[in-house]
Amino acid sequence: MLKVLGKAIELNISTDKKHSKEIQFALEKLERSFKDEDFEPLYIIGLFQIIFLILGDLPNNWRRKVNIGRSFSLNAKRELIYNRNLDHKINTILSAHIQDEKFSEEISSSNLTNLFRKETKNNVRSREFIEWYSDKFPNLYSTLF
Repeated sequence: MLKVLGKAIELNISTDKKHSKEIQFALEKLERSFKDEDFEPLYIIGLFQIIFLILGDLPNNWRRKVNIGRSFSLNAKRELIYNRNLDHKINTILSAHIQDEKFSEEISSSNLTNLFRKETKNNVRSREFIEWYSDKFPNLYSTLF
């Protein structure tokens, strides 16, 4: 499972070298936790370290038991920002129709793409699909975005 996590981090996180090394070190520490007699708490701590690092950094109260709000501001060195391009939006729309049959009783996923192709004469472009979908199904669009 850790190899899968490491590969997912490698393929999906673009960051500075220091941050990459910190995440890699946390993954290695997590791997080493299996060799300890009390591996469960060490493993859980290691997972939280990775989660916090992915969010930006470890809280500055990591070693102390202090619950101050500013201790959890993790964006002093970097911050997590999600970007969504038009292809991501299309994938979000299609996966909502495919993965959740109850998402839309108006139109199924296969009917959605067929209707779009019919109305646009197979001129499939990301921007046009997004505009078409938001015009045809404004309620569904606003549910997603």
